Amino acid sequence: MTINIELIRNGRAEVWREEPPPGLLIGPCIEAQEAAQEAGRGIWSLGDNYMSRRDWQTIHTNKE
Repeated sequence: MTINIELIRNGRAEVWREEPPPGLLIGPCIEAQEAAQEAGRGIWSLGDNYMSRRDWQTIHTNKE
């Protein structure tokens, strides 16, 4: 999980906020994301222009 936390800490990934698998502690990941957001690193440097994957999928899925 160290690589995942580093990606999140550097603003190159975000935490998926679904129910984690049993035994997986996402607290350190959430802390890393909050630090990246506060520092404006990576994807968080985009400010209001950043759209999460979940939001993008909601807008673009099943559009006809």
